[in-house]
Amino acid sequence: MATASRKPWDGLRIALAAALLASVWRVQDLFPPLAPLKLPTLMVLVLIALMVVSPREQARAALVSRRRVMQGLYVLIALAVLSIPTSLYFGLSVEYLVKNIIPSMLLAIAAAAAVYTVSDARRVAAIQVGGAVLYAIVILARFDVGEGGRLGSLVYYDANDLGMLLVCMLPVALYFVGNAPRGWQRVAAVAAIGLFLATIVKTGSRGAFVALIGVVIYMLLRYTTVHWSRRLVTVAALAVVFVASTGAQYWDAVRTILEPKTDYNWIGKSEGGRMAIWKRGIGYMADRPLTGVGLAAFPTAEGTISPLADRQMFGRGVKWSAAHNSFVQVGAELGVLALVVFTATVFGALLMMGRLARDALARGDRGIAAFARAQGAVMVGYLVAGFFLSQAYAPFLFVSLGLIVGFDVAVRLSWRNAALARA
Repeated sequence: MATASRKPWDGLRIALAAALLASVWRVQDLFPPLAPLKLPTLMVLVLIALMVVSPREQARAALVSRRRVMQGLYVLIALAVLSIPTSLYFGLSVEYLVKNIIPSMLLAIAAAAAVYTVSDARRVAAIQVGGAVLYAIVILARFDVGEGGRLGSLVYYDANDLGMLLVCMLPVALYFVGNAPRGWQRVAAVAAIGLFLATIVKTGSRGAFVALIGVVIYMLLRYTTVHWSRRLVTVAALAVVFVASTGAQYWDAVRTILEPKTDYNWIGKSEGGRMAIWKRGIGYMADRPLTGVGLAAFPTAEGTISPLADRQMFGRGVKWSAAHNSFVQVGAELGVLALVVFTATVFGALLMMGRLARDALARGDRGIAAFARAQGAVMVGYLVAGFFLSQAYAPFLFVSLGLIVGFDVAVRLSWRNAALARA
């Protein structure tokens, strides 16, 4: 099969770009006049149509679907479907499957199938960075930091979600600083990094701070495409920009990470704290190990079958809380097997990029290795921040996994074809 892209911006790639801006970066929420267009649904339908009418794209989709990461997503969706008949909230589970899960899977397939070359992968990554820049600019222009020291009452993503997304996009922007083909693109990437760091601070998200530390450690240890001295200088520069964006209130919040037993999230401190919610979520897994409480039904479980639910009979309120942990979310809603598949899929993507980076370095291709490491850092950011958020079915995660698979397939096909040409 040929590995060259037909055009840099053909119909599929243009539709994918629009779908990413609509589904991941929520342009219709940032600019309300676009809302009536139903862009997420419209662009997913366009993507389906373009792939259906093109045998070439169908063949590419079939090729990327053979990879374990994509197969993991297929199994996860199958388990989501199987959870619906016994769901605590049947109607919500069906609606979530149709409106969220299936479109996210289609985005993953399209992102993987649209990557025929390394340049294609860079374009998808650049769209993601551009979407993140747009989102951060609009949020900073429209919303102020409240008395609690963080952005509040945001559109679509809350402060914690936004912090996670920007931490994940930071290593991608950093990749373009060193690898963008044009000078203005490198300058724009530097500006994006500063914007991301400043916005992360304003979110006041402690989970994002921990994820940022995780990404930095990964960069220091695994970015072997860059000399260790340059890695240290880069991290130091990021630290300077980050610290310059902070204030005393931010560090007061971060300091509580070092004293977890005094925080409301610690077990026994508050029934609404994260650790108490996680404990109840593990209980749902134990009670319903095969199919869970149902797709998107974790809040329903909190309000109907949790140890706190009976209080409502006596007029006491109970918060129908989200899981606040992507792994607990999957395990509680879809069952233990889904938790295993989900964990293996995300870690599998990280390992896939690690193998590709090593193979590229062995061939002397530092550019491919650098992109692979950047995508690996995206997974690290998600794994850390996602441990504190209900983001298991996020379009961003599905697209990132699709891009990783597509990039790996494109690179390895190009290597194989080059070897055949030499033979």
